[in-house]
Amino acid sequence: MKIQHSVIASFANMIEARDGVTGLHIKRTSAYVEIIVKELQKSPDYKGILTDEYASKIIDAAPLHDIGKISIPDDILRKQGKLTDEELDVIKTHPSMGAEIIEETLTEVEGNEYLCIARDYGTLSS
Repeated sequence: MKIQHSVIASFANMIEARDGVTGLHIKRTSAYVEIIVKELQKSPDYKGILTDEYASKIIDAAPLHDIGKISIPDDILRKQGKLTDEELDVIKTHPSMGAEIIEETLTEVEGNEYLCIARDYGTLSS
């Protein structure tokens, strides 16, 4: 668990160092995920599904949702104004790149359930 937190914090710090806007977005998204998960846990519909352990994994993995942005060139990631169609196509690759990074980095560190959650975050587009 300590390694997990360290790796996630390092990833989040790398993203924030490259792009402060994305870094702040990661922190806000993580806070929203925690609020949503905790509210869902109160619902009888999720009893037995959102256990404390599973909810914790979802919350802990939330900062990984934009990890693929570290593979986006700076001139596109930091561009002011509207992106061209080609630049937008590049940005759209960040979810699959994120899933790939997570797969390569966390496979030996984490259990299968956590890896699946983290990889799912990586495939979501923001």
